[in-house]
Amino acid sequence: MPTKTDPPIPQGKAEGYPSAQWLYDELMQHIEPDLLTDQIAHADEKYAGESDEDRAARYERYTIAFMAFEDALVGFEERLRDDVTMWRMEMEAYVRAVNANEEQAKMQSIEQALDDTAPQK
Repeated sequence: MPTKTDPPIPQGKAEGYPSAQWLYDELMQHIEPDLLTDQIAHADEKYAGESDEDRAARYERYTIAFMAFEDALVGFEERLRDDVTMWRMEMEAYVRAVNANEEQAKMQSIEQALDDTAPQK
């Protein structure tokens, strides 16, 4: 658990992206609420006076929670990668369709211009 001499939990994030803290808390809230960022700092108070046996059991629970978190993170990354790949493919198909429509309109314009300048019979 953090102590008074521990550095503060980082709050930064990359511009335009959710922070690592947000993602951590988003996944961990379904696994072990004690390990949420805003809860970790208060664990010493919450568990003051717990027995060594209870503390060992809690730490074992935390170990299992961190393993479950890792599995959840891998699943999140896979779903995100799949979603982004599908989105890119949809955007690529859209751009190709727009381009095809523009090319078709140009061809029709050229054909019309040729028809307009062709000698009348």
